[in-house]
Amino acid sequence: MAILLVLFSLLITTPTAPVRVAAASSSAVFFTPQDNFLIGCGSGKAATHSDGRIFITDQNSGKYFSSHGRDIMVSVPSANVPSPIYLSARIFIEEATFTFPMTRPGWHWIRLHFFPLTNNEFDLQNAKFTVTTDTLVLLREFSIKDNNNTNGWFFNEFLVNVTTERLSIKFSPVKGGPAFINAIEVVSAPDILITDTGSTLFPVGQFNGLSTQSYQTMYRLNVGGPELTSQNDTLGRTWALDGQYQAHKELGKNVLVAPTVIKYPEGGSPLIAPQSVYASAVEMGSANVASPNFNVTWNLDIDLAYQYLIRLHFCDIISKSLNDLYFNVYINGKTAISGIDLSTLTGGLATAFYKDFVVNSSMVSSPLSIQIGPWTQGTGAINALLNGLEVLKMNNSVGSLDGEFSVDGKSANGVNKGTVAAVGFAMMFGAFVGLGAMAVKWQKRPQDWEEEE
Repeated sequence: MAILLVLFSLLITTPTAPVRVAAASSSAVFFTPQDNFLIGCGSGKAATHSDGRIFITDQNSGKYFSSHGRDIMVSVPSANVPSPIYLSARIFIEEATFTFPMTRPGWHWIRLHFFPLTNNEFDLQNAKFTVTTDTLVLLREFSIKDNNNTNGWFFNEFLVNVTTERLSIKFSPVKGGPAFINAIEVVSAPDILITDTGSTLFPVGQFNGLSTQSYQTMYRLNVGGPELTSQNDTLGRTWALDGQYQAHKELGKNVLVAPTVIKYPEGGSPLIAPQSVYASAVEMGSANVASPNFNVTWNLDIDLAYQYLIRLHFCDIISKSLNDLYFNVYINGKTAISGIDLSTLTGGLATAFYKDFVVNSSMVSSPLSIQIGPWTQGTGAINALLNGLEVLKMNNSVGSLDGEFSVDGKSANGVNKGTVAAVGFAMMFGAFVGLGAMAVKWQKRPQDWEEEE
């Protein structure tokens, strides 16, 4: 009876979203990308990344590059960075474009690596520039200084569904300053990574069209476990620590098992997330107390101008028997899943499961909160857990992941960027004309105007 109640509750919360699980395998699955462009910019020799991938030089990638002006190569012998791809950079003072031929259409990673190298000619720390594809704004008036990154080096990761024979990435300096890039990745991603549907909460329902969107990775967390880098992930992803985002850490408790015990039910794939993600979790820190009345919470800052795809990863690595763990999941205080029983959904313990939600940020607030808590209507263990968390920004209505304007200058409210500038100029010109008319009228005033009063 309890199982039926759980399934009924899950269907009520997400009425039409299909259950998706990550293929039966306990070993690593390797993915060979058909498109695999790795360019180390500004270096005279190939650079070997920390995960063993080789980034070719500008000289060997020249056929992909075009520029309207001078570009400068800079490099340093060493720096406090995790990979040699950050030890060199290519600087542009005019628009510059990389154009890559696509072997196969479909999902592709675009990763842009940045580290503001010190040089005698340009201040890269304060450089401001825009990065676009033919149809998508990736970064608008972007600068290292405004990025609030404490490491100095970092990368932006995007996932785009390429439907054309070529993919162009354009760097456009702003206000006469330089643009720069240390390394570029354009790499095929598996088709199963993003399906077409996800659940919505505001209102409850189903979102169709995920495969037509473009995404920027905002957060990818290995909850309760160690940081995972591209060395640990077949798709070159990084899974960060979750601790800094967890509110009231004393309410959560990390739990770890051997990755080799993690299973994937038929129909899914370890490419969704590696075993190491499902082998760690945060559970309730005071689980199984007499009256547990708390949730474990993660708070994540978001830009409220966008929608977000939230992917939650679960794997029951704490239960000793089937149908013994029921818990609730909340997104910004709203029930996302009520009384979820992972063993019923996956058919076993230590078996991977994930679920996608689309959140319209106009219906929520920042920070975005993800919470897990006990389902007290059942007879099982009073506990809850979360294994992994991904938050992906979705492009807006004009094809931008950064700012309200599209590649061709149109805004989300239908106003063209050029029109905005023209209206502003017209208003300024009108003000000057008005002031001029007042000045002329003042000059033509009667000499005895004060006496007439």
